[in-house]
Amino acid sequence: ASYLLKSVHKDFLEGEKDTLFKDAGNILNKITNSQYKAILPIDDLSTVDYKTVLSDGSKFETSKVLSRATKEQLFLSVRMSRIKEIEYKLPVIFDDSFVNFDISHLNSTIDVLIELSKTNQIFILTCHPYIIENINKKISNIGFYKIEKGELSPTTSKDLSDYLWRKEEVR
Repeated sequence: ASYLLKSVHKDFLEGEKDTLFKDAGNILNKITNSQYKAILPIDDLSTVDYKTVLSDGSKFETSKVLSRATKEQLFLSVRMSRIKEIEYKLPVIFDDSFVNFDISHLNSTIDVLIELSKTNQIFILTCHPYIIENINKKISNIGFYKIEKGELSPTTSKDLSDYLWRKEEVR
């Protein structure tokens, strides 16, 4: 029984490496500007963690060695890959998922979001004006809304950005 379980486990990991993680790896490659080229499962499936392969072929055996932003990019890539696999295209909500990304990785992530927006409606929730500004630079047909004192109202990207910058100054 132990041999069979190990064999099934090994076959599962090999199959997942070639299917499930391929698209996630491609997304991570785009987000990290080709710094990472693949995501692989770790041997212990009871742990939520991944191996990463850098562009030079070297590997990190765990995400624990990655910076916070790179970990977030890794898990975002896996999440987006899973979203793309869902047959019924549901709306997707990202709640300040990009706050720790530098501008280069934020812009690469926006490019990936543009691709996802072709099949899914996307909502991005943020209180960070630079995220609004960078999204607005790359996407023209987008709606902006402001929530103030529980009221949701349509606005422009400039008005929303100005509003959020004023809120930042108060903090």
